[in-house]
Amino acid sequence: MVQGGDLSNACDGSVSRSIYLESDHFSDENFVRRHSQAGCLSMANRGPNTNGSQFFITLKECPHLDGKHVVFGQVVEGMDVVNQIAKVPTDIGDKPRIPVQIFDCGELDLATGLVKKDQSGLISEPKEMPSFTGKPVPKKREAQ
Repeated sequence: MVQGGDLSNACDGSVSRSIYLESDHFSDENFVRRHSQAGCLSMANRGPNTNGSQFFITLKECPHLDGKHVVFGQVVEGMDVVNQIAKVPTDIGDKPRIPVQIFDCGELDLATGLVKKDQSGLISEPKEMPSFTGKPVPKKREAQ
């Protein structure tokens, strides 16, 4: 798996704080979705109801994580990039030896089938959108 989201200056994985709440952590939402394939985006935590800013992306099916980590998304494009990130050499604490940053990501609106790009406000449509079951989701409409 590839893990990220540590917002501390140390970037050593020790800090995971919610940017949306006054408290550091928030509760588990549900465990409906499974870690059934590569590309699942899931919350990293230190036990029940300790979600913060850290997340991970699976590189393969990981059923041992089901019921412990909330799956909240799926990589729809760029899994080749995730696999390249996974190849970056790490130190003994699993910290990458060279900085890795994720840019130009977005949020898929399931109602419209459109991707809203972070910060830029741009809207685009991915080439093909796999569902959480691995089957393609039909495109709904083009961005306007």
